This record gives sequence, structure tokens and C-alpha cells, in this order.
Amino acid sequence: MSCPPINEQPSQGLSIDNNIGSEDPPSLKSQRAAKKKKVSRRGIAFTKEEDMVVCSAFLNISKDPITGVNQTSSGYYKRMRDYFNEHKPEGSNRSQIAIQHRWALIQKAINKFCGHKAAVDRLNESGKNEQDRIDDAVQMYEKT
Repeated sequence: MSCPPINEQPSQGLSIDNNIGSEDPPSLKSQRAAKKKKVSRRGIAFTKEEDMVVCSAFLNISKDPITGVNQTSSGYYKRMRDYFNEHKPEGSNRSQIAIQHRWALIQKAINKFCGHKAAVDRLNESGKNEQDRIDDAVQMYEKT
């Protein structure tokens, strides 16, 4: 049983029907298909050799006294990508944004380790040399 329209006006396309919107005009379907974008996929994981090249790129690019600190972020990472492409392992193909994100992950891990190392140094335990303190920091890092 359906309800009569309010004020005796015909309903304006509103109905209780399971087939609502199932038949789109062909032009609307083509517009939706054109708007679909390619979905990026995750690439393969970085290898240890690639990580070493990314770290080497950071050391060589950031310590360059000629360019200095007055460079844009995109210019900095472009130089890192160029360095990576010159020294990359065989078969490696990484984009600038992939290298940028990988460096961010490596830098975060390095900062975490440096925090643990600083905590061990503040303990100032007698009889421990530098290698012992590094070993203690590694153990703390691996626990977290």
C-alpha cells in the first residue's frame, strides 16, 4: 500500500523501489569511467643495499658545502634521487617520493636509536667503554 502524494501533487521521482539508480544514462556512465583514476600499488620493499645508498645519498647531499642549507625540499630530494640513480643496485628503480618516504623511515629509526644511546650515556656507568654503551643502546632499541 502506497501513501498518496502530499497536496495531491504527483511524486517527484521518489519511490520505494529496489531498482533506484540502476539504469544510468550512457553519458553518466562514461563520465564516471573517465573520472576513475589509477590506483597506485605498493612497490617491493627496499633492500639493505638500497637503504645503504639512500643513507649515503643523505650524507653526500646534506654535507655539500657549495649548495648549503638554502635549498628547497624538492630540490634536495631531487639531488638525493639523482645520487641514488647513479649508485643504485642492479635492477632498482625508485621514484623521488619513494626515496623521500624511505629516508623519513630511516631517519625516524636513527633518531630513536640516538635517544637510547643518549640515555645510556647519561647513566655514565663506570667500567663501560663506548662499544659497551653502543651494545646497551642496541638492546634498548630492539626491546622497543
